[in-house]
Amino acid sequence: MEGAGLIEVMVAVLLLSIGGLATASAQLVALKRNEGALVRTAAVYATSSLAEAIRANPAGFQSGAYDTKGRVCTHDEAPIGDLARQDISRWLQGLSGQGDATMQVCGAVRCTADACMASIMWDDQRAGAGTDPGVVEIELGFTP
Repeated sequence: MEGAGLIEVMVAVLLLSIGGLATASAQLVALKRNEGALVRTAAVYATSSLAEAIRANPAGFQSGAYDTKGRVCTHDEAPIGDLARQDISRWLQGLSGQGDATMQVCGAVRCTADACMASIMWDDQRAGAGTDPGVVEIELGFTP
């Protein structure tokens, strides 16, 4: 009878240990997903800032200077006086400042005569969900 008490205690400790590990795992997954949500929020905020910059420069919008002609993944210094390229460079710099240092963020802006579409794409391996794990793309449309 004395041995039965010890076995019961060992089983209880084992079950508590498994429960603690499961809780820690759930917290880790939640933390990873929360960081991904933070990056998404920052991407939307940066794109909203770009939309305001485009609205403030109607001449650049009408000339098509904001159209990146495809995906851009670097934010090179734009020449002085080229406001549209400076705005795009600041936007990409703001996007790349989010998340961890290894995360590559790319952006593209496509403008028509009356609207623009901004796309942001990055590799979010931490999330690990979806049909294409790790690749996140957000498209935001706005009218200047």
